[in-house]
Amino acid sequence: MYVESTSHADWKAAGANAVLGGIAASDAICGALLGHHHLGEDHAAARRLLDQACAPDTRPGQHFKRLTDEKTHFQYSSSRVTQEKTRTLVTALERLVSTLHDRI
Repeated sequence: MYVESTSHADWKAAGANAVLGGIAASDAICGALLGHHHLGEDHAAARRLLDQACAPDTRPGQHFKRLTDEKTHFQYSSSRVTQEKTRTLVTALERLVSTLHDRI
């Protein structure tokens, strides 16, 4: 897996993919449980919808926020990322996917 690589570019790709995967997982959770998902760029509104879908459990929304807070950094910035931060994002994605499997 790219997160285990020693390459900065691999970490950046893994983190960016985790962010996109988390957004997709949130959409799937909301679609399955609420019948619709958030449309648009407002990640705070998407998180509120995810919180609604998963209530009273707020952990999925926290994982989603962890991912979307890093979206610009991993997808659009030329700054370097760390392997530790990439692992954090991959873990957040894994937890969202687990929520998806548990709830559907």
